Amino acid sequence: MPPKGSKKQKVTKHEPATQDKLGTLKVTSPEEIVKELLDNEEYGRSYTSELGIELKDGDNAALFMWLCCSIMFSSGLSEALTMRACSKLLEEKLISDPKTTKDAPSDKFVSTLDHIYQRKEQTAKYLHSAASVILDKYEGSLFKLREASGKDQEKIKSNLKEITGLAEVGVSIFFREAQLVWPELRPYMDKRAAECAAQMGLPDDAEKLSELG
Repeated sequence: MPPKGSKKQKVTKHEPATQDKLGTLKVTSPEEIVKELLDNEEYGRSYTSELGIELKDGDNAALFMWLCCSIMFSSGLSEALTMRACSKLLEEKLISDPKTTKDAPSDKFVSTLDHIYQRKEQTAKYLHSAASVILDKYEGSLFKLREASGKDQEKIKSNLKEITGLAEVGVSIFFREAQLVWPELRPYMDKRAAECAAQMGLPDDAEKLSELG
């Protein structure tokens, strides 16, 4: 759900919550449904929570880790496989900061992801591109990319798309949780979140939905 102000966000993970799943609960109004989704972890935690990435204002390393994971989640491969692959890269500290990622040889990514993730070579290429763009154009800081974009959502999106392998879906995944530390993105709702909201009888407009939470 899009956060209101700086309120902690819980977003649907694994299987989106639907009206059918809420049907056994005594919730009828949109306000009650939103409260249930926010308070009950049965409906999932954010990707960053699952991966142990704590996004904080000014923490470039955490935001870069999430950017790399967003690229991987946009690949179209299964969520379970992607979660395992991201966890492995985090564990091996291959995506801990742009310089580390850029300096890591491609075969290190390939060997780390072997037997876990099918698109190993492609993933290495995309993550190297992410590190290179952030280092070469923004001195290694996503926050400088944000400043260079004038804190404008569309300009941030355009600058992020300079990264090979990061298209509309990947940027949307990144924005879902980056909005926690970049207020200009709030409230953010991508197409998938809007569809899930509509299925539950909730507004499919980010501004209107944020007013309920």
